[in-house]
Amino acid sequence: KYEGVLDQAEQMLDKHPDSSYMLLSPIYLDNIRGREDKARFALLYTKVLDKNYIDVENDSLARFAVDYYSEEGTDLEKATAYYYLARVYENAEDIEECIANLTLASEVVPSDNYYLKGLIHSTFGRKCHEQGNHNDAITHYNISLETYKKCGNKRNQGSVLSNISSCLRSQERYDSASEMGRNALEIFKELKDTTRILSCIKGIAITDIQRGASATKVKKDIFQSYQKYNYGNIPLEDYYFISSLYLQLNDIDSARYYLNMGVKTGRKHKSSKSRIAILLRLRNIEKIANNYKKAYEYDDKADVILDSISLAENNLSIRELNKKYETKFYKASLKEEQKRKTIMKTFAIISSIALLFCILFIFYIKKYILLRKDQRLKQFDEQIISMNEAQFNLQQRYDSLSFESQSMDWQELDAIEKMQNTICNINSLLESVSIYKTKPMKFIELFTAKMYTSANDDKAHLHLRYIANKKYNGVIEYLQNNYDLSLFEIDLCSMICLGFSIDTVRVLYNHDNVRSIYNKRSKLRAKLGISSKDHIEPFLNDLITQLAEGKLKV
Repeated sequence: KYEGVLDQAEQMLDKHPDSSYMLLSPIYLDNIRGREDKARFALLYTKVLDKNYIDVENDSLARFAVDYYSEEGTDLEKATAYYYLARVYENAEDIEECIANLTLASEVVPSDNYYLKGLIHSTFGRKCHEQGNHNDAITHYNISLETYKKCGNKRNQGSVLSNISSCLRSQERYDSASEMGRNALEIFKELKDTTRILSCIKGIAITDIQRGASATKVKKDIFQSYQKYNYGNIPLEDYYFISSLYLQLNDIDSARYYLNMGVKTGRKHKSSKSRIAILLRLRNIEKIANNYKKAYEYDDKADVILDSISLAENNLSIRELNKKYETKFYKASLKEEQKRKTIMKTFAIISSIALLFCILFIFYIKKYILLRKDQRLKQFDEQIISMNEAQFNLQQRYDSLSFESQSMDWQELDAIEKMQNTICNINSLLESVSIYKTKPMKFIELFTAKMYTSANDDKAHLHLRYIANKKYNGVIEYLQNNYDLSLFEIDLCSMICLGFSIDTVRVLYNHDNVRSIYNKRSKLRAKLGISSKDHIEPFLNDLITQLAEGKLKV
């Protein structure tokens, strides 16, 4: 029954991604029948979220699409699925997985699909750029630029040229950087995109400063640009740069003035991050002036804004989406009214539609609330079961290792101590279950925060590798030397050798979705050359035995 909805959402995706989001957001993957339809929904919804600038870090939807299309799909479907899975990993800051899926996407993308090819290589370039690999970044950006030219996408051409200019500037190739920046500027002038025009002009000005241009001349040119393109107004994100020019001219008072203007204007501006940068520079200026009280006030204001960024940006996104939807609905209603011959007929039709809409809306909201509540309670119950099993399994492993503590070195003892800390955290969470019974999602948030802190502070898994390697004949060192395994996969092998259950691993690594752990195990199985029907445990036990008997050597 969702086929028509998916068709409609796909048709509107490019021009009206917000409307596509409104159509798809109430649908759950489990509600759709058929693996092909599920995969189509998973990929389409992942694209819709990306188009609406909603950053998704959970790979469950995109991974479902990849699992299906990698076996059944066309090259275009495969490339699209791999690309959007890479975008999810980019949001999650998992660079390794992001690059791996971008590589897969670049290998199968059809040569005549210039837009998707451009997206893949521009993202590739961005990741290389972020890691300081400017030569590879420029290579990928150039491929992306050529493909965008072939499909006539001017806006993306301008963005890529700006990125190339930034890479060249980092390499101190200032003449080339300036040329690319000016090419981007011409494109955005043609598109009449004021924001990007001013951004390009600032990039060119930064390049000029870096190659030794006069700060006085640069300041004059950039103020003329504000007058020409922005009615003399200075964008908030430029106040920081303007203050830098005045600091170079040793005009401290003007630098402080423009920074204060940035703070004042920033109260009504979307970019809280720019306000933070301005406040921190004001703090440094006041420290130079030995005005430590004022410096402390700026530092405190920056901290307050930093805490509120996430919530403010989320609320703003929701309000903008609602506003776009309401505006579109209003225009459609007005156009419909004008077609009616009489006021009475118009009133009757609108009243009937409104009444029907209200009835359906109330019915849907009631059903949605019940369904959502059931899902949250189910997730809550599953989480409690997993944590109980993890607590029991961890306690067993802790007791087993503690029994051998007389002959252990400091790394093993440290790992035991940190395991005890983790057990205490889990016990603390389990003790609070009754408080959160009516607020299951609050408990999930508490679990995520507490276990994330535990995992990052204790890092017990680093010593678990050492224990497993020492206890089981160097099997971990053998795996590291003979298989291309990631650090997480090495940790996973260590915990499997030591008898950790899958629920324990999931809790230790702060995964609230058990499917993601099974995906990790599946990938590990493939790297070890084990068939999908076999288990990892017998394979590791066999390695340990062969190492003990001397048939294999580390």
